[in-house]
Amino acid sequence: MKFFPVKKLACASLVVLMLSSCFKNILEEKNKSAYPLSAVDGKALIVDAYDKMAAIASDRQWYLMTETASDNCNFIGSNARRRQFMSARVDPGNTEVSSIWDILYGGVSSANTVLSKIDSSFMNEEESLRIQGEARFLRAFNMFSLVRFFGDVPMPLKPAQPGDPINPKASALTIFKQVIEDLKFAGNVLPESYDGQSRGRATVHAARALLGKVFLTRASSAKYNEALNYGGTSADYDSAKVYLTKVVDASPHSLLANYSDNFNILTENNAEAIFYIKCLANGAYRNKNRGAADWAANPNLYGGNSYAQTALTKDLLALFSTSDSRKQLIVQGPYTTVQGQTYQTTVYSRNGNASYGNLIFSWKFLDSQNPAADGGVGEGFQLGGVDYPVIRFADVLLMLAEAKYETGDADALQVLNNVRKRANTGNLSGISLAEIMKERRRELYLEGHRWFDLVRTGTLKERVEEAAQTEGPLIHYDASVVVDLPKEYVFPIPQREVDLGIPQNQGY
Repeated sequence: MKFFPVKKLACASLVVLMLSSCFKNILEEKNKSAYPLSAVDGKALIVDAYDKMAAIASDRQWYLMTETASDNCNFIGSNARRRQFMSARVDPGNTEVSSIWDILYGGVSSANTVLSKIDSSFMNEEESLRIQGEARFLRAFNMFSLVRFFGDVPMPLKPAQPGDPINPKASALTIFKQVIEDLKFAGNVLPESYDGQSRGRATVHAARALLGKVFLTRASSAKYNEALNYGGTSADYDSAKVYLTKVVDASPHSLLANYSDNFNILTENNAEAIFYIKCLANGAYRNKNRGAADWAANPNLYGGNSYAQTALTKDLLALFSTSDSRKQLIVQGPYTTVQGQTYQTTVYSRNGNASYGNLIFSWKFLDSQNPAADGGVGEGFQLGGVDYPVIRFADVLLMLAEAKYETGDADALQVLNNVRKRANTGNLSGISLAEIMKERRRELYLEGHRWFDLVRTGTLKERVEEAAQTEGPLIHYDASVVVDLPKEYVFPIPQREVDLGIPQNQGY
């Protein structure tokens, strides 16, 4: 679903004002009114909570932590702070980490403000419950992201007031319980759909899909990664199946016939889109990097020079067969622009050594209707308008296939093959967790799932180190990549938060 802000803001211009402030200052954001919410106030504040989440698409941190820190992407610039993510050497002083902390806690804070001020006497009960459901859905998404990125973290459930002490860490187990409670509430009160300008808000189907992901994360972590303590059991696979099956069987969502239509600005807000972040084209660069415009959509089909930051790994490209229709959105070497001009992707070189060869890019998020919005220097670093998916129906099918496989359901293979059929890759005759993870990687690369998948299945070290070997020493600045476990199953708590009294994660 798209976020539909009250004011039309491009992804690049959605500014999270607390980026340079400490955690305490974020949580001490004052309420906008001393009075309970009216219907108008409630709508405005819940939109603010949605807008906070939009920074995931407009900034680079989400991509660095979910894709570059995995086996999907290389950072091809020289910025040492960003190179830490591909080298498994992220330190507590890294400001990219503190920025994602601010973004996610900003969303929590906005949701808590709504929940603390809602009063059904100032609006009808149905509207009050819906707004509460939206706020709890958004709080759940942000806390679910925080606990997976950082492990035990503070879990504020009400707006902080000036002078309040710093919230202590809550255990990951406690956070998961709260996330599940919030999503169950949301799933009971959110509508099936919206009309008109309200389209794009969280629905019951979005809540169920996210709840399925939460249960699957708990179950797989309990089975494959004993270093995590999310409170999961094998019964969580059954719970995941319940909620994911409801999305498959009782929602208007389905797979599109054409994979690339999910990333076409002319075919957005389609049947496959369950929840995603709205981006509007032509937002100019203002001392702030974009997300999908230059972190995922290179090279430029129009012949311009994109502001390239990341490239796909050879390890990822090797997963795609020649018949896979999804491979059409990946380019290495020669390519032709819409004007018929022939170019080739950049040959990576360092100190005169070009042995790596041509870089590998994706057109997944390239805006076909806005030639200037490619992140290129000559056009003022403008943004494209292709929306960023948070949950797609294909993700739901792959999660359901995994839950069914883990519980021995005979139709798990059929569910997996439904996704493969759309990609023209043929049916598998057998199923395994490894095959499911490969399919998730092919289907969902650059959509913010890979690092989480590697952590919950206990394969982070194996996959990241193997991909680094495939890439070779040149692109890694001749440094070896060694994933230190269990330390690097989470990122470090930002140093400024540690200085305020929040304990650092083990090993940092």
